[in-house]
Amino acid sequence: MIRLSLSLLAAISLSACTIIDRSQDIQYSTVTQPVSAQALSDIRPGKTNSRWLLNNIGLASEVEAYGERKSIWRYDLNEIRRSRTKVALLYSNHERIKSRCQLSLLLVDDIVSAMWSGNSAETLARVAESFKLRMSGSEQDMPMCESFRYIQAD
Repeated sequence: MIRLSLSLLAAISLSACTIIDRSQDIQYSTVTQPVSAQALSDIRPGKTNSRWLLNNIGLASEVEAYGERKSIWRYDLNEIRRSRTKVALLYSNHERIKSRCQLSLLLVDDIVSAMWSGNSAETLARVAESFKLRMSGSEQDMPMCESFRYIQAD
């Protein structure tokens, strides 16, 4: 009977230490306005145009023209990651990590043709070769936004 009571007490004590809530949230902002993660994930190479970008993300931090038909729009973004972990009755942790990253969009004839994050030499070479551009790496190395990778229109 004592063993059963101790086992039951141990089970109740351990269940009180179970993680009951864990969540993570990512938010973005430009220098002038917040940008929803949904808006950024709605960018579709081959479909999204400059008017949509202006209405949903805002002005680019930098626009670099390549002739009359091609341009690269760069957005310097603040990436804010919030995570929360709750352990029943005992512990609650809130963590906020803020970092800067860069999202670049190549527009051809006013339509997004490729998007990438960061400015690694490998990615810039890939864009330059695919779209026949003469590009130089940015002097300031901007890290990748964790949620994005290189995407090109079909």
